[in-house]
Amino acid sequence: MISAKKLLLAGAAFGMTLAGAPAFAAAPTALSLRGVGTGLLALGSCASITCPTGDACECLTLTDKVNGTLSFNNGQLTAALSIDTTHALPITVNGVCLAATGQGTLANGNGKQSVNIFVSGFACDSLAGVETFNGTYVIQNGAGSFATANGTGAINGTQELTPGVVSQVTLQGSVQK
Repeated sequence: MISAKKLLLAGAAFGMTLAGAPAFAAAPTALSLRGVGTGLLALGSCASITCPTGDACECLTLTDKVNGTLSFNNGQLTAALSIDTTHALPITVNGVCLAATGQGTLANGNGKQSVNIFVSGFACDSLAGVETFNGTYVIQNGAGSFATANGTGAINGTQELTPGVVSQVTLQGSVQK
């Protein structure tokens, strides 16, 4: 049986160990954004993203005005996604899903605060003339008070396939400065 004195000493030692531990960075803050803008789906690789050798790719570029939390309310998401059309997954009733990866920038209204986002997921046929994207994002660095930011979350969107028409996006996750 453990005596009360031993328990008290063990608790005090544990407390001292925690007191001497390095401090954690600021806690992550919730990031919740939704946006609408324009997008363009073009044949071929994106300029900044290499298509795997021997595969065929399409490049989806988008610019969406976003609203939501943190400094990014009334901001903008610009991104490019490389969609590999070679290896289709026939998992929807309306067509196929294709692997997609990309990167972009999420900036506040004046562009002084931003984060770099890296995205991966699947672009899937849903309705005639509309594709959906479901994936994850990772935040790594940025500008302003987000220069050393990191974070993660889910990114979902739709894109009409007619050039220059509506794209919609949501981001749900967290960011840590």
